[in-house]
Amino acid sequence: MGTLDRSERAMTGGAGQKFGKAAFQPSIRLFINLSSGGIEALWEAFNDVSSETCVERNNRMQVADGFGISLPEMQLVCAQLSGELALARPQLDLQVETLFRELDADNNALVDAIEFLASLAAASGITLHDKLEFVFNCFDFDATGKLSVDEITLAFRCTLMGLCKLCKEACPLEEELEVIAMRAFTTSLFKPPSQGDNLSTDPSISPLAKIRILDAISFCLSDPEVRSWLEFFDDPDPISSVSGKLDELTSNTSAAAAATTLLPDENNSNNKVTTAQLFLETIEYVPTTQDADYDRDFEFPSRSAAVAAALEGAPTVAAALASEAKRLRNPRGDPPPWQLSVAALTPTTLSNQDPDLSLPESSLVLEWVHGYHGEDCRGNVWYTGSGEIVYPAARLGVIYSSLEHSQRHMTLHDGEVSCVAVSPDGLIAATGDVGERPRTICWDIGTCAPLSILAGIHSVAIAQVAFSPDGEFLATVGASSCTLVLYRWRTRERIYSSQSELRGKSLGLAFTSDSHDSIVLCGVYDPYISFWWRESATDKIAHRRGAFGRRARRQPTLCVARCGDVTLSGQASGHLYVWHGRNCVQSIKAHRGALNAIHVNIHGVVSGGKDGKVRQWSHALEPGATFDITDFGSKPTIRSVCRSQDGTKVLVGTGGNEIFELSSADGSDTLGGPVTSTHFDSPLLGLSPHPLKAEFATCGVDCTVRIWDILTRNPVRTARLDTPAACCSYHPSGDVIAVGLGHSTHKSPVGGETKNGAFVVLNDIDLSISFEARDSKLPLVSCRFSPDGEVLAFGSRDASIYMYAYAEGYELIGICRRHPSPVITLDFSSDSRWLRSGCEAGQLHFFNANSGQYQSNVSALKDLRWGTESCLFAFGAAGAQATTTVDDATLTACARVRVCLSNLSWQHR
Repeated sequence: MGTLDRSERAMTGGAGQKFGKAAFQPSIRLFINLSSGGIEALWEAFNDVSSETCVERNNRMQVADGFGISLPEMQLVCAQLSGELALARPQLDLQVETLFRELDADNNALVDAIEFLASLAAASGITLHDKLEFVFNCFDFDATGKLSVDEITLAFRCTLMGLCKLCKEACPLEEELEVIAMRAFTTSLFKPPSQGDNLSTDPSISPLAKIRILDAISFCLSDPEVRSWLEFFDDPDPISSVSGKLDELTSNTSAAAAATTLLPDENNSNNKVTTAQLFLETIEYVPTTQDADYDRDFEFPSRSAAVAAALEGAPTVAAALASEAKRLRNPRGDPPPWQLSVAALTPTTLSNQDPDLSLPESSLVLEWVHGYHGEDCRGNVWYTGSGEIVYPAARLGVIYSSLEHSQRHMTLHDGEVSCVAVSPDGLIAATGDVGERPRTICWDIGTCAPLSILAGIHSVAIAQVAFSPDGEFLATVGASSCTLVLYRWRTRERIYSSQSELRGKSLGLAFTSDSHDSIVLCGVYDPYISFWWRESATDKIAHRRGAFGRRARRQPTLCVARCGDVTLSGQASGHLYVWHGRNCVQSIKAHRGALNAIHVNIHGVVSGGKDGKVRQWSHALEPGATFDITDFGSKPTIRSVCRSQDGTKVLVGTGGNEIFELSSADGSDTLGGPVTSTHFDSPLLGLSPHPLKAEFATCGVDCTVRIWDILTRNPVRTARLDTPAACCSYHPSGDVIAVGLGHSTHKSPVGGETKNGAFVVLNDIDLSISFEARDSKLPLVSCRFSPDGEVLAFGSRDASIYMYAYAEGYELIGICRRHPSPVITLDFSSDSRWLRSGCEAGQLHFFNANSGQYQSNVSALKDLRWGTESCLFAFGAAGAQATTTVDDATLTACARVRVCLSNLSWQHR
């Protein structure tokens, strides 16, 4: 994009605003986005070289004023960049020669040293304030901290000339730049010289008038014209390749032509040229399958068009879209099939009575939650100030006390909890959830009482939350557009909101200094990491992409944390990157595979990776102890780490939805088992209570069957199968458990899809397999033993029901076919003579349990008592189904309550 032409600029009295981003020449991209340390090293080396070569001009003014340097001198100065640019000296010298030729426009074998330094500083990765400070100090020849109009004009012209040479842009005229410099003296920032300066206060009369460098910087950052030029050259769009060399970017002619540069060959008398390979400022990294551990992270459901319209303030459009969607689901306006069934199933004793729509007097009270939301979230297990543990599970914030083996629950969320943060003092927790208009709730850890509810900006989900170092501010990031919002959470005041350059998933959020305005956000897609800070001169928030440089490869950034004056980030390759400002200054290989989690406190740094390793580091990143938890749990990929405030323990959340507490001294399991555990890779699919004992069985896509003790609240037995398990049921004797196998999307880790539709019968005592068979070709999704234990029924995704005789060695006695979709619920009558079933299409059917014959006369069964009440479309669930029409909710499960009278006796209610 361009600027005003010169005649228009002359009329406006300036250079005009500049739009877009500079397209720096590929041949010099290596020198773009240098770090602050690199710029300082260049300045010091320049002064050393100039002192050696010009002894007679040994003061700063003489050295800097109009000083020209040769190619060997520039190569000597740039030798300080060898480490930062990751190039050997011979290679670096060739790159410097290319830079020299771009700056030596008049071909006199000399380059203006200040032009060279100022242009590299202006194109570096440091902040705009620091760039201006460096450039203006270069022209503060008398070291007073003040600049005249001529000095500011010279600073503008010298810097812009160098930058424009590097990107082939037209440089503004000196007269235009002088107009801008004069404007700095006519603003309110201008401070008249003191009486001792003996200078006129009118800069139009006295060219000796000066303003402070700090005031000149403030003017440049607040003046739209100057600011536009600064941002034009700042943070250019990166060019990178896997090798960091330009010759890989040969998809078009211009890139191929720019891949090499021709340099004179001094050893060749025929003046032939040699080819110098050009290097880019960054190196791209393509994560391997071993590295990637973020494919499922924060995969939230997308919002419908109706929801989007409602959120955008168009309720009429939203209502119309919702109505049309409902019409398309049921074009003829037919009542749900279950309504017809229920009308025919009203018991005789209730046929002449009005329905009782009141709620039952008793209600359920949450006592315990097994599991933790870890497989597709990260950084969400925390210690509290009292040493308790906070983590999310479903719509809950859970606080666990290992001393009392007890839980408390924060239950105010309407959607699944997607992220958690704990304040620095360990007293307050913040949790974000999933929803059309998601909320962030700040709550007291001791009482679980809400302190503040923040909502209204984000949509779809809250992806990240983080407390400021003083605990008074809270940053949140939305999942739909990676919008960053900063709150003063106690008063619910929104300080600012900002759209991030990050696309797609945001995986990490942290404050980078004691200031509540300094924030870093990272994610999976380019630009991978972004930094926010407040500019002191303008009091505005600025944000820029992270500059990876050549020390580090550009790649997905999975987690971030502050460590003193630097920022740490975990990478998909397993590297630990160290950032100063927005420049990556160090890369450390920390893990094999993705580095998923980092935690920093006064005791040091802890990292965790996909390799199942927990590593401890000092604040100076000196490696300490390494603990291997690959033998812990079902899927020991580490997703979260947190060190306790006393430094004695490390909390580890895994991709298997388990949490372990390790000793920071030797890595031992301090609790002798997980803090909490459950299934992973998919929602829990099968659940069956033991008919006689205070136990229940579960199964899932993770190919495990697990037995849980209700009284001790711990898992007691686990069996690993070779196929995903979707349903389970205890025999009435409690001796065996039937398990249906297969899943529509998850394959068997061993046998592929060959066992879809099979079932196994496990012995309860040790979960060994006593029987196995297969008649269905599609997964079995529901199962039930008859109350007398003689018949075992399985519902399949092929819409059929398979019935087996228990006493005859599970001989197939019938296949019931009537449903149009997968059979998801099964119930036997109390006398074991009849079977009823419900399918995904909402239909309810009845079959003879001994022969599998279909019963078409539904009303003949209306007075039957049923052994279980799991069918969603039966008379017993009619009241619950009716309530779903109010808010378009979906009834997913139901059961008759069973009250425990003693440890070994149960009664239905």
